Amino acid sequence: MLEETEDYIEGTRASLVGELGSALAGIRRHRHDQAAYAEHALAIARVVGERVRAERAQAGDDETTDEEEEATGAFAPLPRLEDSDGDEDGIAAATTGRSKVFEDAALAYRVFTTRFDREVVARSLVRRALLRENWERLDQATAEQGINLPRLARRLGCVLWEPRPDGWPSARREGRIDGRRLAQLVSSPTERRLFYREQVKLGTDCAFSLLIDCSGSMKHHIMPVAMMAESLIRALEMIGVSTELLGFTTGA
Repeated sequence: MLEETEDYIEGTRASLVGELGSALAGIRRHRHDQAAYAEHALAIARVVGERVRAERAQAGDDETTDEEEEATGAFAPLPRLEDSDGDEDGIAAATTGRSKVFEDAALAYRVFTTRFDREVVARSLVRRALLRENWERLDQATAEQGINLPRLARRLGCVLWEPRPDGWPSARREGRIDGRRLAQLVSSPTERRLFYREQVKLGTDCAFSLLIDCSGSMKHHIMPVAMMAESLIRALEMIGVSTELLGFTTGA
């Protein structure tokens, strides 16, 4: 970073301390209490909004340009998965446009050529020291989100779990008569554990594959996407789902 830029940032930071200092301390102090956190977050939002409007009024530019709208949307936070109740309104959904070429092809996708395709293991493209540094950054960023992975795993399990037979344990007080234990009824008339019954446990019979666009346009989004992928995969593996993480990009 250039010294002039750094000085400008530090000057702005110092001027904001009086207005935002207590609120910033508040969101750090109440990061595990959403209701208390929201009060400080709204205070910060109000201060920032007032400053932006004042700057625009001073510059005589009250209309937002397309570039500003695009930049604002690009940095919009992802929804917190563990806060959704599993209903359709709780999860953000992307809408797709229409493709005339796709419709003319009877909604069937055809690979033009696989001649230049190649598959590589992602970690083989990164130096070991840099890979370790990236892992530490990802772990720290994920921890700061405070995502409750066991809770997320339980919610995913409610959707994906299904009953599975898990053998026929014996020595039960009810069920089907176990002929191998009838002799006990003679030797010990009070014995009632003469039955066996099918045991059922919850399990998953699915695989989860996540495909991420790793091209240059994802540069500004990759950290929140990586945190979401990391959290999803960890939660799914807690309930026994097989997972894989894939990425694609161009040769450039």
